[in-house]
Amino acid sequence: MIGVLGEISVDSAYAHFFGTPLWRYNFLPVHHAYTSAFSPILWGSFGFYLYLMHHQYERWSRKQLFRLALIFSLEAIAIEAIADLITKVILGKYIYYYYPSTLWHITAFQNLPFYFLCGFAIIETIHWFKASPHFFTVISAWVTYVTVALR
Repeated sequence: MIGVLGEISVDSAYAHFFGTPLWRYNFLPVHHAYTSAFSPILWGSFGFYLYLMHHQYERWSRKQLFRLALIFSLEAIAIEAIADLITKVILGKYIYYYYPSTLWHITAFQNLPFYFLCGFAIIETIHWFKASPHFFTVISAWVTYVTVALR
């Protein structure tokens, strides 16, 4: 849910302030190609990865959570670049295309601050989710459905 809503929010804000979007989805685009109907699968996979790799984050101090958010953001950039390259080979086109060419249009350094902020949102969401998993599962499913499927 954070990923899908974050994509729409970040790219809308980026386009507003810089006059051009940061990226464009080529595969099942929705919401001005800021996100995709495929994004819940992409972001769900990334969330599952974070859960498997960092499921004991509660042991980290608040100072270390800053580092964990940075790790999340660097991992997101690496994973999205890998996913985009794989789909280029399999489908013959990128899932998403970044307008800045700093990283060959497969990702962008401009994402790092946004992913860093999303890292904190993910950490807080995991904390809330553990407190009430059924409630947040239903809310996440509905918000994602309304955002993507009802575009």
